[in-house]
Amino acid sequence: MHDLQSWHKAFDIKPLRRTVRRAMFTLILALLSQGVPSIPSILSDTGQHADDVMLQQADKIDIQWFKMEMRVGPNYMEKREGILGMSWAHFFTMSFLVRFFFGALIAYH
Repeated sequence: MHDLQSWHKAFDIKPLRRTVRRAMFTLILALLSQGVPSIPSILSDTGQHADDVMLQQADKIDIQWFKMEMRVGPNYMEKREGILGMSWAHFFTMSFLVRFFFGALIAYH
């Protein structure tokens, strides 16, 4: 019995808990800081709009080339219909699923 008490005193779990807490805090802080821009990138935002416009134009050229190469007909071209560019069938299906989800949450709580 004496050996068990001395082993328990020798194996103090408090420093281990403190280490685990610090590691978890550091991990969460690192994950949360991934989306935060750094100060130099915020201050050097002067030419960002021109770069964005050039990238959008390059994307349009790439898409046009792809459609020509694949011989995509005009009946398959992208059309904006419905809400947020979704087809009406897709919009109503998704709204039904969202309503069903919240209804199930309310029913089970």
